[in-house]
Amino acid sequence: MEQEGLQDAALSAWLALIAILEGPDVAELVDQTFALVVQHWSHLSSETQQNIYNSIGDMLKKHNNLIREKVVTIPSLASIPLMSKFDAEIQRLKEHERPETHLRAFSRRLSDENASIVAQALRELVPWLEENQNLIHEATANEQQEHVAEIFRSLLDTCTKHAPENSKIVELSSRCMGIIGCLDPNRVEATSSKRQLLVLSNFEKASEVIDWVAIMLEDIIVPAFRSTTNTTAQGFIAYVMQELVRFCEFNEVATARPRSSQTSPAHARWVDMPESVRNTLTPFLSSRYFLNSNTKVAPDSRSYPVFTLDSTYKSWLRTWVYDMLWKGKGDNAEMVFPVLARIIRGHDLSISAFLLPYVSLNIVIGGTQQEAENIAQELLTVLSTVGTSDLEKETLRQCSEVRKASQTVMYRADCVIPGCFLGA
Repeated sequence: MEQEGLQDAALSAWLALIAILEGPDVAELVDQTFALVVQHWSHLSSETQQNIYNSIGDMLKKHNNLIREKVVTIPSLASIPLMSKFDAEIQRLKEHERPETHLRAFSRRLSDENASIVAQALRELVPWLEENQNLIHEATANEQQEHVAEIFRSLLDTCTKHAPENSKIVELSSRCMGIIGCLDPNRVEATSSKRQLLVLSNFEKASEVIDWVAIMLEDIIVPAFRSTTNTTAQGFIAYVMQELVRFCEFNEVATARPRSSQTSPAHARWVDMPESVRNTLTPFLSSRYFLNSNTKVAPDSRSYPVFTLDSTYKSWLRTWVYDMLWKGKGDNAEMVFPVLARIIRGHDLSISAFLLPYVSLNIVIGGTQQEAENIAQELLTVLSTVGTSDLEKETLRQCSEVRKASQTVMYRADCVIPGCFLGA
């Protein structure tokens, strides 16, 4: 879709596949289909545009009831004159919804793992907020602010998630927050619902490791796989998902349920996963991806600290985590960490940020004194370095924030295992 010259063929193939899906599956893909059409419309040939027009017309007619149920989240087609008839019908249905329903729908769209859907939602949210600014302020003043807090939290999360890769999304999110204005923290609480997991056994207890891998798959790796448009990156992430589901034995429990008296931690955790995540992982329960064995992956011995003012935030984080992943302590860590090392360099930065506190803590608790001191030195170097230019100050700010996450996990572990932090 992103490659110029292939977009006609890609969208034609997409619509051909949509045409043979059943109703519930089509409903899941309507938002993405409309967002892709709007995003790439101007680059398509007139023949492809006409085919898309016919396909969307058939989709709206064949699955009318399903689409009506989720009409509030469907991207607008207003920017395409040829689609004006379809857009008028969709907008007519949306007009009956209350403003708070629209805001919650925008929040759901902003949480989607697909950047196209997020970007299109923001393009529509900007004019919607401008048109309904008085309603937003009145809702806040009258303490009916739950939906305002929800959309503000979604905008903040969107900025954080897409900042490393998509400056346009960050710009649009900032515009939306500027239109909403400054919220009174005593009256509006936009708290983050991001979950955290403490691995108290230092990756020795099987049930804890399975739970940790499952959360990483749900929150980090599966969304990264869905959102990447690079086929090489998809291949590496696919390999890692394949190896992780085998490590957790999800491939065995997904095909044969054990007796209720013998339910394993793996089976319980697989059933606990959201259906959308299981659907993504299912093909990798029996896949046969492999990597070129001639590719050198293990790093050479590295001197510490890794951080310098010449480093960028991305390169520093990826390099440091990559080095530590090859020093995991314990059987489970030694099996899982090298697999994850395959998707550190050049892949979604959220993977490195998620792994940092757990990998560093594993080494601090189970490694040598020198390895623990290296991690302490890395953290202290970030804290003590002073930047002069704006670029250096921004890099230090980003590195300091991710350092805090790692230090927090280590501090919590020190409460459970006194002295494990070794003064870092």
